[in-house]
Amino acid sequence: MKIFLFIPIIPIIPIIPIIPIIPIIPIIPIIPIIPIIPIIPIISSIYHKKIIYTPITIPFLPYLHPVILFKKSKDNTNMMKNVYIIDYTPEEDLDLKKDLKKLIKILLGKNIPGKIRLVYFENLNSNIFEEWYNETKKSDTNKVIKKLNDIKINNIINNYDKTFNLYKNNCINFKNYFLENIDS
Repeated sequence: MKIFLFIPIIPIIPIIPIIPIIPIIPIIPIIPIIPIIPIIPIISSIYHKKIIYTPITIPFLPYLHPVILFKKSKDNTNMMKNVYIIDYTPEEDLDLKKDLKKLIKILLGKNIPGKIRLVYFENLNSNIFEEWYNETKKSDTNKVIKKLNDIKINNIINNYDKTFNLYKNNCINFKNYFLENIDS
């Protein structure tokens, strides 16, 4: 009867046979099992990315809305300068006092129109939430896309399904989609 000892080793390490301590035990041949090592990208991302979570309209659900800060790597690595912020949200802003029917529709899982917001900041101060929120009210995403002039970002935005659904196609799904496609 042959006995095999399975020892995972890194392929660059030479195979060293194990000599049995007790002569009665037959020599154990070593069959290396090469571990499956994920291929690590040699080229780093051309974008610096940071995710922050912001408050949402519903008071008892704070800091669940992800927004992504990103910038080209060739720029200064300071995330507060020359930065773009992107997120996904229902097309119309919800006012809890006026839009209770829309809120109920969203909570019941109905589809509503969604939009991707992209804003640019030359300099962000420490109050990111307030600056970002105010800028989303007046910024035009199409103008920012033209300013960015990046085919990959443009394709990500254009190819995303903009039908908002709280359970199937929401801001967290967009965050995952964006991060998955930005470096591919």
